[in-house]
Amino acid sequence: MSTQSPKISIIVPVYKVEQYLPKCIDSILSQTYPNWELLLIDDGSPDNSGNICDEYAQQDKRIRVFHKENGGVSSARNLGLDYADGDYVMFVDSDDWLSYDCLQVCVNEVEANKLDALQFGFTSITENNEKRLVKNLSSILDGEQYIKLNNFNVCVWGGIYKREIIEEYKLRFPKELKLAEDQIFVLSFFKHTRRIKYMDRAMYYYLQRSDSAVHTPTSEDMLKSCEYLISCSKEWFASKSFIDSMIVLFIMDMIKNNDVPYKKLKCIYNQQNVNNFIGVSKFQQLFPKFAKINFYVACLLTKLYLGK
Repeated sequence: MSTQSPKISIIVPVYKVEQYLPKCIDSILSQTYPNWELLLIDDGSPDNSGNICDEYAQQDKRIRVFHKENGGVSSARNLGLDYADGDYVMFVDSDDWLSYDCLQVCVNEVEANKLDALQFGFTSITENNEKRLVKNLSSILDGEQYIKLNNFNVCVWGGIYKREIIEEYKLRFPKELKLAEDQIFVLSFFKHTRRIKYMDRAMYYYLQRSDSAVHTPTSEDMLKSCEYLISCSKEWFASKSFIDSMIVLFIMDMIKNNDVPYKKLKCIYNQQNVNNFIGVSKFQQLFPKFAKINFYVACLLTKLYLGK
């Protein structure tokens, strides 16, 4: 393989997507850049998805299929990382797809700028419309500068990542989490990144399916994720502002669930020492101000705001 043409390993977890999987794979087969490998991880899918993977693998030697017992998206992605051979890694969800020139554009950028990672925009597609979501073009930054710019993708898809960094620091997705596993992986990668850039171009298509089995987060799920996020914040202070906002969102969701004692929520809040951040909503931005006066009042106001 030429050092001027880095091979990209594309990891696709597969579970109950027989209706959507061919479009995903076809978008990769149609890439103008040819030097890639596709790792299809059949996560114990009960439908015909596994057979579809095998059929495509017979058509193109760049496709490798791994069948495993169901263990969740993180375990599937981790298995893909264990077997990836590429210089860079890209993650694609099995019901999404790429623009035809996505890989070529990525390769051109990482080669020209010697990047450790590149992120780019995406188009969100529903049954009724399409919405292009693209952030501002960034200069080449290190991980700390990049996260402080607050201009990054929080999901692991929509970018490519240098595999050498992933392997050197043994980065993997936490299998026990059902929430925030993407963010924890991305933040862990940023921590070790010297050269990263955001490209203001939408090259990923994200399908929001009305028939998908949307995971309803439980308070137990959120508590586990909070523990991981707080640990990440302590290990890398640059991530604190972003993690503060996630902790507040989880606390507000747990208040809505009404099944976690206020004392426990206050403990999490104080443990993170939530300070200053850019909130997603106006009320989220106000929560720390109310909590500074009285945490329990902040929780009661949140209940009223959420219509409880």
